[in-house]
Formats: sequence, C-alpha cells, structure tokens
Amino acid sequence: MKWWLLLLLVVSSNCLAGTRVVSLNRCYDHWLSELLPANWQLVATTVHGNRLEALIALQADYIIASSFTDPRLLQQLSTVSTVHVLQQPNDYSQWQYEVRRLGQQLQLSAATEQWLQRQHAELMQLSSSLSEVLIIMPNYYTWAHDSWVANLLKSLDINLVSPVQKGQVGQLRLEQLIQLSAERVVFEGFSDAYSRGQDWRYHPAVQRWLEPRRVTSISAAVAACPAINAVAYLQQMIAPVEVSVNAH
Repeated sequence: MKWWLLLLLVVSSNCLAGTRVVSLNRCYDHWLSELLPANWQLVATTVHGNRLEALIALQADYIIASSFTDPRLLQQLSTVSTVHVLQQPNDYSQWQYEVRRLGQQLQLSAATEQWLQRQHAELMQLSSSLSEVLIIMPNYYTWAHDSWVANLLKSLDINLVSPVQKGQVGQLRLEQLIQLSAERVVFEGFSDAYSRGQDWRYHPAVQRWLEPRRVTSISAAVAACPAINAVAYLQQMIAPVEVSVNAH
C-alpha cells in the first residue's frame, strides 16, 4: 500500500483519537507501543517514511526522533509539533536517563519507570547464565571496553573479552583473535548472504579455535537497536541452539 494511502487512513479514521505520537526511528516503533497508553495513537515510520509533507499532515502532538535524525527535518517539524530527541546512549545509565526524560516530556513518568524496571529485571534474569563473552562482528570488529555493550555487560557482572580499550569498536587481526579465550563466542550482525567481510569465519585456524567454545549469534536487526533491544540482545546471546560456522 502506498504511503500516502496509509497516511490518509491514519488521519481520516483517527480524527477523534487521543494523543498522537509519531516515531521517526524504526527502533522506536515497537518500543513506544509498549510505553504509550492504550488510548494514544502511535504512527510508525512505515506509515510516513520520514517525509516532511506526510509528517506535517499527521498533525502530531509529539514527534520522537533520535540524535541521528536530520536536524533540518527536525527544525521544520518543530514549527508544527512538539519534537523530542533521544540522544544515542553510550552507557546503561544514560539510556535510563533518556527514557526518563522522554517520560517527563510525555507526562508518562510512571509508565516509563515501570518499563525500565521490567527491562532491568529481565536483563538480570538472563545474565545469570553468563560470565564472560567475546563478541565478533564482520571484518574482525569487536566492541571496546568503553562501548555501550561493554557497559551493559559490566552492569550485569558479565566480563567482555576484548583487547580494545577505547573507541567504541576496534578491529582485530586473525592472530589476535585466536589468542583470545572466552567460554562463549557471539557472532553479531552476520547474515546468510555472501560477504567478504564474513569469509574469515571459515579459516581453518578460526574453525579449530571455535571447536571447544559455545557459539551463538545476534541478528543484525537486534544489534541495530542495542539500547532498546537489550533484552533481545541477551536472549540471542544465550540462545541454546549453536550457530553453524562451517562453510557450505
């Protein structure tokens, strides 16, 4: 269905709806639906496609954006709606701060606090089966100890095995990788499609190194929204089905 038809349906069939909130980030679409009261209306990114004319036509009460949203778009939208920008967090406490700040803006502090408490409780439960992990991404990248992921794991008493101290992410060499030791190796953001950035997984040295280790994976969709998807991130990290790393 064309975006303009979806937009027409939203505007015409919900003219008497309660508070209307528009998401400008696909990571926020499902998350906001968990936060907002049942009589509020959430318009997801799939409806408006971040098109200025479509967003203006929605006549939103609130527009929720991320720090990666084009500032020129936000400036235009601020003349017709209340715009709230969530800053991309670098650690778990900052994420909590951003959620609480949004709750205050929407006058939903109690609901956002309850959501944070549920997320933390689920994270604590999931973390009970983890002690240390090594996370590898395509092209030998891994998380640094000053990254969002490292901070999240540290808050849950999980050790991140990484030789990279600063810079959010860093790139390993093959000889560095096979010298590392971790009970669980997690492949993050890999796909089934061919990519030269993934070929190294089939190197004989990597295959031998992986044999005695627990291997799981985190999908690119979950990894793309790490703060919001923190629970899903850990769920996939501890998934009981091991990932095949053998070449087909």
